[in-house]
Amino acid sequence: MKSKSVLRAVAAMLLAVLLLAALAACGENNDTAHKHNYIEKVTKPATCVEEGVATYTCYGCGDTYTKPIPVSDMHKYKKTVIKEATCAEDGEASLLCELCGATKTEIIPATGNHMYVLKEIQPATCVQEGKEIYQCQNCDSTFEDAVPPTGKHTYESSVTKTPTCATPGTTLFKCTVCGDTYTEDIPIDPNKHEYSKEEILKQANCTDAGQKKLTCIYCGDFIVETLPPIGHSFTKWTVYRPATTEAPGEERCYCDHDCGMYESREIPQLPPEEGPEDPVEPPDGGNGGGTGTGSIGTVGAWNLLKLTGGQSAALLRFARQSARQ
Repeated sequence: MKSKSVLRAVAAMLLAVLLLAALAACGENNDTAHKHNYIEKVTKPATCVEEGVATYTCYGCGDTYTKPIPVSDMHKYKKTVIKEATCAEDGEASLLCELCGATKTEIIPATGNHMYVLKEIQPATCVQEGKEIYQCQNCDSTFEDAVPPTGKHTYESSVTKTPTCATPGTTLFKCTVCGDTYTEDIPIDPNKHEYSKEEILKQANCTDAGQKKLTCIYCGDFIVETLPPIGHSFTKWTVYRPATTEAPGEERCYCDHDCGMYESREIPQLPPEEGPEDPVEPPDGGNGGGTGTGSIGTVGAWNLLKLTGGQSAALLRFARQSARQ
């Protein structure tokens, strides 16, 4: 570092000596030949409508002179943007020279800077990546960002085993997306008995209640239920005492459950008998072998009437009619 400083000092001293020599040379009288060392400087720039000026100055003695700078084609343009450039399309600008009024147009290159906005989201699932799709507002350029899997399953539950009073149940949880499963126990429900084993302790009858024992098939717990009386059932009437011409008869309807209870109703008394005007004798002299009149014969009808004890009014009328014939 010290050697560099020394070299700079020596170079500065040599430059000073040369300047002093030049000044001394340029400062001699005009009869002595010397050489100026001019430095050019543009003191007035040329434009599209006016020449410029260049000034030359001798750095030794200060002697100066000037030269014109020709009119140039360097216009002083003012730019007006007609169409803005976008990420994908060139723009356009109008240029107007403030000095001479010359005009031209200029292409503004496309910027390549897209303006992306979120266009679509494809949600991630528990095991599959999702997507965020972005699209430029000014062109069709798109790009995608991956969304990592969430790891969060979407479970639906179903009871695969119902709890009872003695055993726990099971709930199955299954992911609707990937099928992942797990199970959870359902606690024993002390009130979840199944009383399906029946035993009749006392049979109910028409008037008295019965009892039924229901036993839980899981834990053996039981309850006793009362069976209501079944009530009487009267469905079939039978003749208990036939009606005669002297007294009404009676029909009874006994309970179908054989409890001994019955209902009764009266059979109307038969009308008095009216004997035939003439005795009816069998055609063969009373041996009953003839057919008589009608389908069973007069004698047969009369004898049938006697056998039935006069219970049928129809037979009585038939016998009388047959006797008249």
